[in-house]
Amino acid sequence: MLTRGHGKVAAVAPGVRKVTSHKSQHLELFNYSRVFLARGKNLDIITEAETIDSFDNIRDDLEKIGKAYYVVELVDALLPEGQKNYQVFKLTLTILQKLNQLSAATATKGSSTLPKPTLKPKPTLKVGISGMLRDFEVQLLEVLGFWSDEVHGKNYPTEPSAQARFNKLLIERIAERELRTPKIFESL
Repeated sequence: MLTRGHGKVAAVAPGVRKVTSHKSQHLELFNYSRVFLARGKNLDIITEAETIDSFDNIRDDLEKIGKAYYVVELVDALLPEGQKNYQVFKLTLTILQKLNQLSAATATKGSSTLPKPTLKPKPTLKVGISGMLRDFEVQLLEVLGFWSDEVHGKNYPTEPSAQARFNKLLIERIAERELRTPKIFESL
C-alpha cells in the first residue's frame, strides 16, 4: 500500500478472500481507502478499511486500467518500502484522480497535464493520457531525486515518442529492471 504518512507499506488482511469479508471491497487495487493497521511480528495487519474513492471510471476503461497499472508499477519500482514521501503519495493520488475524471474521448484526443506539486515547472506536454503519464514520470523522478534539470532537462527530447523512450530508459536504469506493464498492454 502507498500511504500518506508512512510511504510504501506491506501488510496482510487475514480473511479478506472469504465471501463474507467486509474488508475485501475496500482493499482492491487503485482504491483510495482509510486503513487501520495493527503491528504484527513480520507484517502489519489490516484491522479495518473504508473506501474514500474507488475510481470507478478507471475500472470501466481498459486503456485507463493499463495506465493506472503503469503508475502503480512506477511507484512500486522507484519508492523504497517505508520511505515517507508525501509528495509521491499526493502525485500518485492526483494522477489517479485525473485518469478517473477523463472521458473516453478526452483520454485519446484531449489535452491534460497534472498540476505540479510544488516542483519547478517542466515542459508542458499536451497529449491526453500519454502526456499526463510523461509529466507524472518526470515529476516522480524529480520528487525522488533522480531528475536533474542540468543533466536531464537540457537533453530532454521535444518529440513525444522520444520523450516516452527517454523516460522509460531512465526509469528502467534506476529500477534496475524492465517495466512489465507497457509490454503487457501493448500485446492487447
